[in-house]
Amino acid sequence: MKSKIIITISLFATQLMAQTFMQVGALGSFNSTWLFNKNVSDKGDDQDFAAGWGHNFGLCYGFYFNENIGIEINGLIGLNSGAFTGVLDTNKTYNSEISYSSIDIPLMFKYVGKSGAYLEVGPQFSILGTFNYGFKQSYYDFNTGLNVNNDTSYAVTNFFKTSSIAAVLGFGINIKFTDALHLRTGLRFSYGLTDLKGVDALGVPFANFFSYKDGPLKTNAMAGGILIGLTYSIGKKKEDSKKE
Repeated sequence: MKSKIIITISLFATQLMAQTFMQVGALGSFNSTWLFNKNVSDKGDDQDFAAGWGHNFGLCYGFYFNENIGIEINGLIGLNSGAFTGVLDTNKTYNSEISYSSIDIPLMFKYVGKSGAYLEVGPQFSILGTFNYGFKQSYYDFNTGLNVNNDTSYAVTNFFKTSSIAAVLGFGINIKFTDALHLRTGLRFSYGLTDLKGVDALGVPFANFFSYKDGPLKTNAMAGGILIGLTYSIGKKKEDSKKE
């Protein structure tokens, strides 16, 4: 009885391993990026969110248990931003931005259909780099009759966290060039699960008690955009040609 069980398990493992293959490739994406914090939205017209932009690129490695199911890890270098706008005085609008770099490592569970369409979901760990704050304001001063331009920038890294965790969801389609070489096109979205801390639209730290007496609220990073990649499968069996 024991020998039959061992043989059955061995045959199952052999059959399973026969279906496995690896996949390597390069990925890149262009994203709309945001830094959401209720401390900002509570300010009304003084502070509001605007669309920020970012991108990332890097490599991917996947291990597939069969044609449909696998896991994939990415190593990506990213540039992200959170943008804001507001009105300080009558007709004195401003724009500001917080830009930062990151090394993103998503670990994705993958499901690929027969048509090449795929769904991916998983966590992402990010190592965050330097944070820079920029402020721009342009208005006409009726008292002096001059156009006033205020433009300043400085580092705010000390007010932000050095790492973060996000949930990632993506979907798209693999366009086949050959049995092994595919073009990946899709959409990928991420939502930050951990608090990044940081500063508001005017560069004031959320930890500043005089500005935020009720305490700082959570800063969540969000991103979504178009993903394009080129992947190559290693050890994947060639598809059988259709019988006439």
